Amino acid sequence: MQKIQRQTRSCYWDNLKGFLIVLVVFAHLLFDHQQNAPVIDGIVDYIYMFHMPAFVFVSGYFGKSERSRSFESIMKLLFLYFVFNSLMGFLFDFDSLLIPRYSFWYLLALTAWRLSAHHLAKFKDITLTLLIIAVIAGFYTDIDNTFAVARIIGFYPYYMAGYLLEKEKNELFLQQSTLRRLGNGIPVGVATAVLAYASYQFFCYSDESLQMSGYEDPMDSMGRIALFLIAFGMIRFLRCICPEKKIPLLTKFGRNSMWIFVFHRPVTLWLNDWFAGKKANSLIFYAVLLSILLCVLLGNDIIAKYMDRFLEDGIQVFAKAGEEQENKKINIAKIVAFCIALWFVVMALIQAYVDAGMDAEENETIVQTTAEEDTIWPVMSSEQKQQYEKAFRITFAGDLILLEDQVKRGYKEQGYDFSEVFSYAKNYISSADYAIGVFEGPMAGEQAGYTTSNYDDGKELYLNFPDEFAQAVKEAGFDLVTTANNHVLDKGVQGAIRTLDILDRIGLDHTGSYRDAEEKKREHIKLVECEGIRIAVLSYTYGSNYVDDRKLTKGGNLAWLTSVAFDTQGDTFEQMKADVGQDFKEAKALDPDLIVVLPHLGTQFQNMPDEEQRVWFEIFKEYGADIILGDHPHVVEPVQIEKTKEKTVFTAYCPGNFANIYRENQGDTSMLVDVYIDRESKTVIGGSVVPLYTQAMSDGNYRAIPIYEIMNDNELRKCLSTDDLERAKTAHGIITEVLFGKKMDISGVTERYFMDQNGFMRSRTPGLGLTEQQKQSTLYKALQKADTVCFIGDSVTEGTKNGGCPWYEPLTENLPDKQFYNVSKGGCTVSYMTEHVDKIPKADLYVVALGTNDVRYREEDTCAMTEQDYVKELGRLKKALQGMDKDVAIIFIAPWYSTDADPYCPLSYAEKTSLNEKYTEALETYCKQEKCGFINANPYIRKRLEQRPDKEYLLDHIHPNASKGVRMYTEAVLSQ
Repeated sequence: MQKIQRQTRSCYWDNLKGFLIVLVVFAHLLFDHQQNAPVIDGIVDYIYMFHMPAFVFVSGYFGKSERSRSFESIMKLLFLYFVFNSLMGFLFDFDSLLIPRYSFWYLLALTAWRLSAHHLAKFKDITLTLLIIAVIAGFYTDIDNTFAVARIIGFYPYYMAGYLLEKEKNELFLQQSTLRRLGNGIPVGVATAVLAYASYQFFCYSDESLQMSGYEDPMDSMGRIALFLIAFGMIRFLRCICPEKKIPLLTKFGRNSMWIFVFHRPVTLWLNDWFAGKKANSLIFYAVLLSILLCVLLGNDIIAKYMDRFLEDGIQVFAKAGEEQENKKINIAKIVAFCIALWFVVMALIQAYVDAGMDAEENETIVQTTAEEDTIWPVMSSEQKQQYEKAFRITFAGDLILLEDQVKRGYKEQGYDFSEVFSYAKNYISSADYAIGVFEGPMAGEQAGYTTSNYDDGKELYLNFPDEFAQAVKEAGFDLVTTANNHVLDKGVQGAIRTLDILDRIGLDHTGSYRDAEEKKREHIKLVECEGIRIAVLSYTYGSNYVDDRKLTKGGNLAWLTSVAFDTQGDTFEQMKADVGQDFKEAKALDPDLIVVLPHLGTQFQNMPDEEQRVWFEIFKEYGADIILGDHPHVVEPVQIEKTKEKTVFTAYCPGNFANIYRENQGDTSMLVDVYIDRESKTVIGGSVVPLYTQAMSDGNYRAIPIYEIMNDNELRKCLSTDDLERAKTAHGIITEVLFGKKMDISGVTERYFMDQNGFMRSRTPGLGLTEQQKQSTLYKALQKADTVCFIGDSVTEGTKNGGCPWYEPLTENLPDKQFYNVSKGGCTVSYMTEHVDKIPKADLYVVALGTNDVRYREEDTCAMTEQDYVKELGRLKKALQGMDKDVAIIFIAPWYSTDADPYCPLSYAEKTSLNEKYTEALETYCKQEKCGFINANPYIRKRLEQRPDKEYLLDHIHPNASKGVRMYTEAVLSQ
């Protein structure tokens, strides 16, 4: 393929392109630092108003030739997109080949424009038509960045305007004197600048709106029209002032702008960390220098020479038939393209492997189908468990509050003692690497009068805590408390100030309220350094009781006392939003690893966040929050972990009150919230919650008790009534339903409920401490000989009703080197499994527990109606399993016992039990004849259920719970 010689180029257009490409690099260097200072935000936004429209206009001017839309030119653009967009995906997270990364949308857009403009240009007033379409398209939010469609439509008017600019008219324009062009251009530039400033102030353009994303508000359409006016005005201005003569560097930058364009973006992204924390003036200065330097390095003729050759070689992949010989040559461009394509294939195979559930780390494959109302929760992997155990843990408790009777119950002869409030939760708090609480109330001293009400008792509520409460909070393990709350001024300004004095005196760190304006200016951002992790903490409240909220906003006479965030619209809201944005800029300047926000807002006694919470929490995320720990509603609200392109954000809307006397409206239901931070990357990796129930004895204070302790601490249970257990069960149901969308049975409660960005992860049931007798059991000895084991069964094996915990799970911890498969289906009979034998993987040992549904359901179409039919069906299953490996070991477990509370069985309990025993005897005889293993776990199960209440082990008539239930079933199977 002959190399095409460069044609004589116009310095005028190269100068214009050179200026624009320098602006592109400069804006991209500053882009990710707009929150650092308003001046940087303004510079970037003003550049974005015109720099790409002008670039697109120039591209349209040069897009008239047939060569620009030739097969070779189009293939060059697509090859560049494939290579560089893919490389950006490898370096900075990959979404899809169909979604352009960063600036590379322009290559797809240029392809579309070049292929279509010569057709559309035939229509009258096409530029105006395209402009109208671009404005209308903004109303359709589903027109997004896939294939760069939103930007192709949004920027097309500029391309068409350039395309329609005739060469002769442009030459006549350039023949005008410089002074005349300047005289025409400067007024246009001034008018455009005024319009740009007014539009920027009025429309408050977001980065997305400047890049032609869909509208968030219908009024944004007017903002887009203003953008078109600004951009076309700037294009006219730049054309008027651009010189025709060759300018050192600038002309070369324009001539080689394509290579600056494709190479600069990864460099600007890599420089982000170096720019972080620098002051605005320094940042702008360095950005100017680096913009020029990058253009010099990337826009020189040497780079252009090699990249032109790379591009020529690359499009040989698409060579036509007459060029086959040259197409056979191997070159670096083809190697790069091949490697990228191979990477996509490998990643697709890996994803397919993961999607198939072949998780070798966990040694378990689940082939299950559950009823719509049943949930099989994903299991926390051993790798995740280790990761969480090694992580830096932040623990957050809800409102630490004392109502009237709580204060009085804390009184002892020697003063006040509130340690009892924290007695059962203390270990969970003090074991955290950093514990945060909400100190919701002042310590104004005894003379000011302590808390006046228990809430909703007809008395006016003013909070005031004895000083000893702060000491109890500290001794419980809290490292920091926020004092930004609606009770901060319950005892006036002096009460608020004295609170801080007491906290300082006992050494309990605090944030959220301040003694004066100077202290707020100095300390409104709390910078914490703990175990090598730097955390910036910001606190806000929606206001304070008995005080006009306006007094706490900027300009109010109490604005120095705390920081506020409330409302969702209006001038005051916009001012607070700007103030919060400034807080984040100042926080980022401190170079923290994490930004934690502690907002006190929401609707009381409502389990879902209200609009005010949603709006402000989104603002915090937008400004850069890593962790948001909210409070105030006094009930449990959702916790979520969101993965964005930049980071993982942890949000807890409210954990409920830690412990208080007001037990209506779920007042006795709360939780501790844990956030896990990777110690190396210093990023959020997950979270967990500890469900709590608030309980009080007749003589003693209210205390928050982890529900796991209620179910597993025998000494504690002696102090609880059956009413306490029922209320704890209710609390547990509320917490799990709010957090995970489904009430979980309290019998399966674990110390913590873990979650990641995909939601709740079930913890594995702890393993059994095996006795020597159990190690000699039929099943255990067979397990010792096998490398791969497949459990086949019904709902008891699937864990259909207990969240996905199979009966054998307590065994798996004792056999970490084995690979376990689970092929099961809730409600299935033996015939179902023989018909679906193709789903069963090859294994060394099969453990089959089927038949109980054949006994219970008595449906001729699906059930083995006699014991003879039962063993015949199992024989078919055995034959199929041995067809995979004739030497395979098989153990059959007798049909599971079910109690007399079985609603699905038409037989009487006596008839059902008798039939179950007949099936069991027939199975035992069959196993002896066929030399298969046989286990009857039912005698052990029945004996346990005779000795203890059914609900200690069972969720219903047959299904074991995920804790004591599956452990008992495992013990039963190991008893033979």
